[in-house]
Amino acid sequence: MRHLLKIIIVLFSIILTSCGTHGHIESFYMDYTKEEITSIVDDFLIGNPNYYEDANDYYPDWVHIKIPKTGERFAFRIGQIDEKAEIDLILANLIDDYPKKYFELSQDEKRKLIKSFKINFIDKLKDIKPHNINLVMSPFILSCNIGMDTVCWPDYFIKKDTFISYPLPKRNR
Repeated sequence: MRHLLKIIIVLFSIILTSCGTHGHIESFYMDYTKEEITSIVDDFLIGNPNYYEDANDYYPDWVHIKIPKTGERFAFRIGQIDEKAEIDLILANLIDDYPKKYFELSQDEKRKLIKSFKINFIDKLKDIKPHNINLVMSPFILSCNIGMDTVCWPDYFIKKDTFISYPLPKRNR
């Protein structure tokens, strides 16, 4: 019985330690809030739509870009812990390769991709000034919850009006 209890405790510990964040390749800290960084990235992507890529089915909650001149692809999130806001590079891939997480990349690949992301994306954000992002009410019709009580649950109907939240439709080529 004691042996079984030890096994259960060890298994439970393993499960708890495996939960958590996704990990990242590199974090880029900026002297702005998360909302301000979102507005900066938003402005850049609106002005440079050739950088934007639709989120794929596997990683829909991250921002996906493709560097036009190199063909490299990146996925990142904009986050904030305490006072530090950041852009977390989560996935990266070279031309004609599949997206890789930090533990799937060699040190050389990481160095090359981090440098490319910094030069071809992060550095281009530095001259853009942040602005307030508008909140919009009822951006979508919720077919699954028609007649929902929006007084008690207003967060279902409030979204930030950004290109990141509402990607532009694909262009027909």
